[in-house]
Amino acid sequence: MSGKKKREKTLQVNYSKAPYYMENIDLIQQLIYYNNGSLSEYNTNAIITLAEYLGIKSTFVKSSSLQVSNTSSERLVEIIKKLNGDTYLSGKGGDKYQKNILFESNQITLLYNEFEHPVYHQTNTKQFLKGLSILDFLFNLGKDKVRELIISLKY
Repeated sequence: MSGKKKREKTLQVNYSKAPYYMENIDLIQQLIYYNNGSLSEYNTNAIITLAEYLGIKSTFVKSSSLQVSNTSSERLVEIIKKLNGDTYLSGKGGDKYQKNILFESNQITLLYNEFEHPVYHQTNTKQFLKGLSILDFLFNLGKDKVRELIISLKY
């Protein structure tokens, strides 16, 4: 059995009884079977496809298209400046390694994501498991509820 077929079967076993499985499985199968030899292209396709599906309007830019030369915090600042940005949303652990003063000296607001995982009913488990992928959200909550959740996030 191919890896893609195995992933599809795993989703079926774990989520076929979820309330929004049928609503979302066609899209998820399209993502699974997206055929490109590059993991980067595969991931880019998944992110853009899910954003469009959820009606999230955004522009996606690959940093590789920006011809940036720096590394670490300097690279982030260079990318933000090339995109005429003024804010950077960092993951929770970024404060341990990012040079906050560098962002400040370049008039870039540095925000840290303080995501609090919502608790919701999950199929096939008695105890809530946080940190699962967007697929768990889609199959258990449905497209509309996932969109509402994403739009309501505060930073």
